[in-house]
Order: sequence, then structure tokens, then C-alpha cells
Amino acid sequence: MKQEDLQHDIERVVTRVLPLVPKGKAIEKSEFQAILNELLVCLHENTKLGIDSIAQKTNKVISDLPNEFGRLPEDAKSWETFIGYLYGKYLKELGML
Repeated sequence: MKQEDLQHDIERVVTRVLPLVPKGKAIEKSEFQAILNELLVCLHENTKLGIDSIAQKTNKVISDLPNEFGRLPEDAKSWETFIGYLYGKYLKELGML
């Protein structure tokens, strides 16, 4: 995947998923699950892979989260960055990057 295509995909996914993020409060498990589910749908639509194939990577994506996204400086963390990280991490785990 070309860098500019990837960047465009990430921007579209962030725009689509960001409205699911609750404003001004800590995120609950059900809300996080809704965000993750929408992300999986985006991945399915953009890669044409089956949802089950994508979902199989969830444990790896989540387990790597603290050591990858968690190490970013606080001023670099945002919901936009988080959604983009998750999307890119799934693509990497699916062998598409």
C-alpha cells in the first residue's frame, strides 16, 4: 500500500470512528467495544478480508498497545492518534503493511 493511500485511508477511518468517542468522560468497556467494532468494519471494507480474519488479530493488537502506543509522549496522544494507531496495527498484523 502506498504511503499516500494509507494516509488517506487513516484519515477517512478516523473521521468515521471519532464520533463514537464519548466527550468529556472516561470511556467505558462497551464504548471501547463499539469503537473497535466500527474499526473492524472499516478494515473489512477497505481490505475485503473477512471480519473473522481481522478479529483474530485483536488480541495481538491489544496486547501490543501498552508497549507501542503507551510509550508515546502524553502530548502526542489523542483519540485521532489512537484510532490511527489501531488501524495501522491491524494492517500490519494482517500483513498488508
